[in-house]
Amino acid sequence: MKLSKRMSDYRERILSSKPTICTERAQFYTDSYRNNEDKPVILKRAYALSDTLNGMTLVIEPEDLIVGNHSSKIYAAPIFPEYAVEWIQNEIDDFEKRPGDAYYPDKNVKKQLLEISKYWNKKTTLDKGRALMTGHLQEIHDSQIIRAEGNLTSGDAHIAIHFEKLLKRGIQDYLDETRNRKLDITDFTKEDNIKKLRLTFKVC
Repeated sequence: MKLSKRMSDYRERILSSKPTICTERAQFYTDSYRNNEDKPVILKRAYALSDTLNGMTLVIEPEDLIVGNHSSKIYAAPIFPEYAVEWIQNEIDDFEKRPGDAYYPDKNVKKQLLEISKYWNKKTTLDKGRALMTGHLQEIHDSQIIRAEGNLTSGDAHIAIHFEKLLKRGIQDYLDETRNRKLDITDFTKEDNIKKLRLTFKVC
């Protein structure tokens, strides 16, 4: 598919920008959780989202038709410390050396990331997931034969959905298709049907 001149120029401008890291979301979430430690987790999340949406830098690029960005710069990765922070602490001096998705944060950003990480030690989704593991599962995980950190922190739903299909058909159509496919599967003793059931949730 050929890009319009507007999108082609936008793409080139993004690719020619030096990738960095935006700490805004991470800082808003950290401050909000710290200020609401006595609240239930559902309220912590709500306050953190509200603080972030109300406080983040508004970015409107010249090429934008639909306005919105998840970071304060055209090419900057936001950080989600509530999921996991170990990787930040382990890779803080290697962001620029990564073979894929290299980032170039300055020393002030790195210092801020480490400060943010301190608050989240033993409080992340990853920490809570590990705490629920039995000793045997922890041994398997530590052996690195099977790694489940992606599922422990966020699951796979954010990469499984077919966005183009969803936007064209709408959520209700998706729900109807999922429900109908499940009704078609009646014999759960067959391996093929179990696979179909799993695919129902992955594809639909």
